Amino acid sequence: MRSMTKSAIRVAREALAAGRRTFPAYGSRTSRHDFTQAQLFALLTLRKRSVEARLSS
Repeated sequence: MRSMTKSAIRVAREALAAGRRTFPAYGSRTSRHDFTQAQLFALLTLRKRSVEARLSS
């Protein structure tokens, strides 16, 4: 069985890869194109992970 503890970088890379497979690059042709949806998904995943880590301590 794999360890449940992962570094934040590994989690971000896996979330980014999953986001690239799942989401279109941008939500709209007229969006600002600052970040891709995959990047936003990776950031949201890290944020959720850090909140859960703080709550479990």
